Amino acid sequence: MIETAQRVLGMFVSLFAGIPPLVSALVFLVLLSVTLWVAHAAWHSYRVLDAVANAPLADLRSNAGGLVKLRGTAQPPPARDGYSPSSIVWHKKHSRWGTSSSTTVTVGHFLIEDEHGVCAVDSEQAEVIPTTHESSRGFLGSSRSTTEQSIHTGDALLAIGELRRDLPAPPGMADVRCQLVRTGGVLLVSGDAERGVKVRYGIWLGVQLVPTLLGLGLLALGALVHASKEDNAAGRFLHALLSTEYLEPTIEEAQGKLLAISAPYGLQLTAPPVADYAAQGWSAITVGEISMFVPPGWTVVEQDHGASPEIGLAAPGNDGYIELRFIRDALRRPGIALEEAGSNYASAKERAEKGIVLGYAPLIVDGAVGHIEIMNSGGVEKNADGSLAHRMNRYQGAKRVGEELFSAEFRARFDQSGQDKFGPIILNIIRSIQFKN
Repeated sequence: MIETAQRVLGMFVSLFAGIPPLVSALVFLVLLSVTLWVAHAAWHSYRVLDAVANAPLADLRSNAGGLVKLRGTAQPPPARDGYSPSSIVWHKKHSRWGTSSSTTVTVGHFLIEDEHGVCAVDSEQAEVIPTTHESSRGFLGSSRSTTEQSIHTGDALLAIGELRRDLPAPPGMADVRCQLVRTGGVLLVSGDAERGVKVRYGIWLGVQLVPTLLGLGLLALGALVHASKEDNAAGRFLHALLSTEYLEPTIEEAQGKLLAISAPYGLQLTAPPVADYAAQGWSAITVGEISMFVPPGWTVVEQDHGASPEIGLAAPGNDGYIELRFIRDALRRPGIALEEAGSNYASAKERAEKGIVLGYAPLIVDGAVGHIEIMNSGGVEKNADGSLAHRMNRYQGAKRVGEELFSAEFRARFDQSGQDKFGPIILNIIRSIQFKN
């Protein structure tokens, strides 16, 4: 998971590093503008949530001031002479015809009434969450649609804003003694209860925080990339940030974890280790990026220098054969060597239950996490013609080298009766495998 994030980060680093300076400046300005806009929206959502949670509940008989919450019912402004009061306090209509659209919204003040009085709210300054929401589409298709939102007379409202009693009365409302105005960017009139407002703005805050943090991160990364050079502190910090080597367990940690998930069982290879291979006359053989020592008299039978280098050697008398193969893979995730060893052990246990694997032991060679298996070729004791199948001793190990995975695959084949003779030799050959770092 951590390495995946690092690889995504590395992709962005490469992208920023390849952008020309002029284009980079334009991208920076656009990204900064978008980030600030979204950050401002996120801050507003937070302010509304904070006001809903912490603003005191007031009624209109009190002398409360500052940011407050009011609960009451919606009332229309006083009707002009000769007109009846409207049943709609606030209304917003959005119509769309193909690529054209229009929006109309109620202007002016409306009233909030509780048991003790009325208070005016400027609908043009307030954020309004309506009590009703209706949509309709054209009879002949969806290219024409209308959305209408309304607050009706008598609808229960929650209002949040600054309660002011020192302002001139709104036009046509000489008897209204107080107004609810915007403070700190907050003036909200909602047909939803407090819980609904919290859910609505909580979701918005979560949605707005994601691009805000992403934008800030990209801005910081872009600045770091263009400020960094190999010989300065920024460059060293960026290199350390992208480095994945520390994600691998130490040899001691890997050994402990490997033994915990893959205890030895069945036949085991045992032999005192060779202290100095060269002094014993053993020869070093190189295969790709790995090498091993072989005893005197073993001769090279075949060798492949292709994409996966491989070499095969025969024992004196041609009664034994070993081969070593080197595989280089792009790194896919942290701890892959240990994970593959655990996966191989699970497979080995299943094959052991079927009698295919006769022995298994975890083994770390030169930092490569792996295991040894003893089995009969083909997983059977006898061939179809009744002859004894060849005995197979196998080692597989994987080691992280920088940003790559080096794997060694070792096989030894001989007669079943040669296990006691070749087993100790094979174990020391495997112990001698080394990876080029």
